[in-house]
Amino acid sequence: MKPSSSGRGQLLTVLVLIGLVGAGGWGVRRAMRPQGAEGSPHPYRVLGAGVGEEAGRLAGRTASVVLIVAGSEGNPAAEANARFFSEALTRQGLKILATEAIPLPDIAMTGSPGKRIPGQHYTRIVGKHPAAAAFISLAGYPAFSAAAPAPSRPPGAPFVAVVLAGLDPASEGPELQRLLARGFVRLAVTRRGDTVPASSRSSVLRTQFDTHYQVLTPANSGVPGG
Repeated sequence: MKPSSSGRGQLLTVLVLIGLVGAGGWGVRRAMRPQGAEGSPHPYRVLGAGVGEEAGRLAGRTASVVLIVAGSEGNPAAEANARFFSEALTRQGLKILATEAIPLPDIAMTGSPGKRIPGQHYTRIVGKHPAAAAFISLAGYPAFSAAAPAPSRPPGAPFVAVVLAGLDPASEGPELQRLLARGFVRLAVTRRGDTVPASSRSSVLRTQFDTHYQVLTPANSGVPGG
């Protein structure tokens, strides 16, 4: 029996959705890999050293933190990079209380791979770990919407957002500034230009961090009253 036209239409719709999710996941993986860092763990060690130091200032040098990463199942490189970053955090004295992975298709649906995480995951993770002294997201900052609104108040523990992909200053910059102003993000780390650390010759990781990344807070991000 030949499939009906409606059946063929439903099948086509399913195939298109599968293709979109697959393409979105590939886009996330590509965005989560800093340009020029292919095959090198060094950028994540530099990031971890700088972010760990800044998070320690907010939450305490030996604080227990929750690490948030983009889902990396079946992606050994992404898993290794998350491990290098985590190890660098612990070298700064922080303790990893838990690691939470957000599924790549969910991140892809925010429309900004490598920059934003769905607001519902932010709320879920913050609520799941009341003992955490800080949350460090290697997957970007939260994207709230009507379907996933912001909590009534920011968490007591600071949320640190690491944005591996470049920000659009016209739209994403103000969005991140609002999150900083409202306290849903206490500190954000973004790239300076398109370069990332590519060599481990320097023993001063913080110097490399300051060269390639910038730290945003309510006080220096252009947020009114910050």
